[in-house]
Amino acid sequence: MTHSLTAASVEVARPSLGISARLVAAALLGAAAVLATLVPALDDGLAWVPLVPVAAAVTWCALPTHLAAARVIAVGRWSPDVLASVGLVAALAWSAAGAFDGSEPARLAPVALATVLVVGAQQIVRESGTDDPYAGTPGWITPLGLAVSVATLAGWWLADGPRPGASAAVSTLLVAAPAALRVAGPAALLVAARRGAGIGMAPADEPTMDVAARIDTIVLDQHGTVTTGELTVTSIDAVDPEHLRNLRWFAGALEHVSEHPIGRAIAKLSAPGRVTNVVQQPGLGISGSVDRHPVRVGLPSWIGIDHADGLGTQVAVEVDGRALGSIRVADTLRSDARVGVEQLRTLGLDPVLVSDRPEADTSFIAAGSGIVTSHPDVMTHGQIALIERLRADGRIVAMAGDRGRHPAAMQAADLSISIAAASPGDGIAVAEIDVCTVAGAIALARGTRAAIRTNRLWGLTGMLVPLPFAAAGLLDPVLAAPVALVPLLAVGVRSLRIPPVQRPRPAAPA
Repeated sequence: MTHSLTAASVEVARPSLGISARLVAAALLGAAAVLATLVPALDDGLAWVPLVPVAAAVTWCALPTHLAAARVIAVGRWSPDVLASVGLVAALAWSAAGAFDGSEPARLAPVALATVLVVGAQQIVRESGTDDPYAGTPGWITPLGLAVSVATLAGWWLADGPRPGASAAVSTLLVAAPAALRVAGPAALLVAARRGAGIGMAPADEPTMDVAARIDTIVLDQHGTVTTGELTVTSIDAVDPEHLRNLRWFAGALEHVSEHPIGRAIAKLSAPGRVTNVVQQPGLGISGSVDRHPVRVGLPSWIGIDHADGLGTQVAVEVDGRALGSIRVADTLRSDARVGVEQLRTLGLDPVLVSDRPEADTSFIAAGSGIVTSHPDVMTHGQIALIERLRADGRIVAMAGDRGRHPAAMQAADLSISIAAASPGDGIAVAEIDVCTVAGAIALARGTRAAIRTNRLWGLTGMLVPLPFAAAGLLDPVLAAPVALVPLLAVGVRSLRIPPVQRPRPAAPA
């Protein structure tokens, strides 16, 4: 499971060769076009030659954007892809017109840059795996951009002729190009995927990140979060100290054939022996022969030993019909549990521990991990009831645990954090559910959400602020494309500022 989730996270961040080829081609074709304008031999009757590489970049390199625009238009929608497609085509036509009035060299550069921006946005969206890059974008953006462009063209045409009108209209389309808005979410998700790969965190969708930002309480299933999820032997009590070695040997040898967590813990006491006649006794224990000696390991009452109170589970051992003593196994507290719980509190979360273990065991684990509120002897239905009570009190509740053990309880919470999510929109999936990883996943989801919101603000600002200047003729098309680059760079810088997941170190022993 760990490998598959980690691989999935890394795969999202891996570039797509097809889109990368278009981006490289767009940059090379644009550079070739600009350099071609510097060749004196092309000035006389061959001024159209530099247009060829630019036209190739606008048509082939930006083809995915043109196709996306055609698809949304076909279904009666007007996504910002329409703005990008129309802007590139209009800028190419404006540049072609320049081939006949001697101004083409200055016109090719902004067209080439605008194409690179659009194709670069294509690549980022593709790499991030985002289905709808414009999620959360106001629907009026595209109609506004197109309306301003048409109004600008008409107004300048009537006032000063077609050339100034076309120039101003192209300027409005170039500054309204939605490259920054298009990558606002995908760029942040791409960086988050790389940040989360270290903890095997699969990328979360935006609704999940919104919930992660609002949760105030987290229910921790003890197994695997603040404990290692594996039982360990904490004590061995022999009836006769001389039989301690036999107690360890026969119990450990027999339990090598067991799949029960208690059996796996006891099996570590010895090497495998020659085990035969194994019989699993449901609710009691296990019996069999080890090197032809009859052995039973199970409940003290089954073996005939008095039950002793204490942490963990007491298991009695009988060899050759004689009780040799008992072994106690218990959950192992993670060394970094207390640090992880403190990190949850730093995030503003109130941790609540639930366990199917008795009160003494649960209280011991809660105290060791620094959790104040704990609920012992809670099975799945009890977990659901607890979550429902917390939500009824106005809490926004997350639950961290193994979805395979308690799927209904995980579903009852506002947000689940588990080893495997049931679907992409069904909580946060991580490779391990230890409390430090859980805290890191929540922090990453919150940081990504904040970056997406800031990115969208930059994208909208970068489109709307220069738009009236372009419409008023104060922003030449040669400058419009570099102006459109500014919010795109801001989006990239803000995305890269998503903090990496920090694995806190356990406190040094006193």
